[in-house]
Amino acid sequence: MNVIILTTGISGSSVITGFLAKSGFWPGDDTVFKDNLTGKYETYENKKLVDLNNSLVKEAGVEFEGKARYDANARDKLNDIYAEIDTTKYNKFIEECNSHSPWIWKDPRLFLTIGFWRNCLDLNNTKVIVLHRNSYELWKSLTIKRIIYSYRYLKNSEDKTRYELLNYLESNNFSFISLEYDQFTQDLVTSINKLNKFIGSNLKKENWDEIFQSTSKFSRYKRTLLAYLIYIKNYKSRIK
Repeated sequence: MNVIILTTGISGSSVITGFLAKSGFWPGDDTVFKDNLTGKYETYENKKLVDLNNSLVKEAGVEFEGKARYDANARDKLNDIYAEIDTTKYNKFIEECNSHSPWIWKDPRLFLTIGFWRNCLDLNNTKVIVLHRNSYELWKSLTIKRIIYSYRYLKNSEDKTRYELLNYLESNNFSFISLEYDQFTQDLVTSINKLNKFIGSNLKKENWDEIFQSTSKFSRYKRTLLAYLIYIKNYKSRIK
């Protein structure tokens, strides 16, 4: 069974995707690396998939910036262009992935481009994981990145966006599960068993231990304090 990870932003998706990749799901021969506060890390995003998604966004004439990243109407436009463009390179990519099955896809743009891919994927052999963060942890992560939201605004916006996505998946006959990253890490054995049952896989804790880097209580406290200090300093310019 192949897997697609869908997210609404910072969600721990690189860790979950890395976990599945370490467990035998093919992420691609060439994956994307990015930089953060702790250094360079692997996103496990297939570079070919990212390039194709960028091409689709351009073909559809939509944006993937700011609020436009989660525009349901843009997803519909991406569905419509399937009948209008030459799909050869997209179908060839799926053939390549299927030759390495089970594969895993992860790219933030999939939130929109799933509207296109649903037309050429074998949905009977594809599972979708909708991954999100606890709203408070997400608020801290964004604040530390100097993306300043009021907590209430962020929570309401994230909840609305996620529910819209879940309704879309249900309406289009996707097999999906919604997971909160923070709950997953706190009750690991139960979470892995739940995921194994959903995907029909044999994920193991030792593969998780290869990818997950735990943080100390002191580090978590420092992170929380830093978020509040940044928020107070930028309070007047917050998005609310």
